[in-house]
Amino acid sequence: GVIGSEWLLPKALEVFDEDRAIFDATEVFVEAGDWFVWQLVGGEAPPRSTCMAGYKSCWSAEAARIGGGAQREMRDGMCGGAMAERFLEGVRPGFGSALLEKLPGAALAPGEKAGELTEAGASLLGLRPGTAVASAIIDAHSGVPGAGVGQAGTLVMTMGTSGCYMLNAAVPADGRSPVS
Repeated sequence: GVIGSEWLLPKALEVFDEDRAIFDATEVFVEAGDWFVWQLVGGEAPPRSTCMAGYKSCWSAEAARIGGGAQREMRDGMCGGAMAERFLEGVRPGFGSALLEKLPGAALAPGEKAGELTEAGASLLGLRPGTAVASAIIDAHSGVPGAGVGQAGTLVMTMGTSGCYMLNAAVPADGRSPVS
């Protein structure tokens, strides 16, 4: 029942509570990694990383499957999917519907193609336009494949702005989450 104050929902709630005019003028709330990818590939809405969304925005793949369409929109998996607006309205009246409108974009798994480099993005990186760009990933999470770990049961400790212990889990035969 506790989430970090630096995550998307508490940050958006802080803006909602402390400066409603700024909140209302905000078109899109977006995580930094998703913003960078969006700048490289362009488009109407940011490609959303399910890695970041799951940890920083209370996003759930299961909720997105229940309430989401084929495009897997970010807001479909927020706070229990179809219950998101009601839950967020319980946090603050007016917050739920207002926030969900500011969370456009398809939810993409880490490494899934988010798009291709635009001319501007390619120029920034010295690459060719049309080069594939993957969705963002949290730095600690990228340390697991970076350490060569892909199998379940191996613990990886990553060090950066914080220390994180990452452990891959096997998906149970029934397909449910290994975390209860």
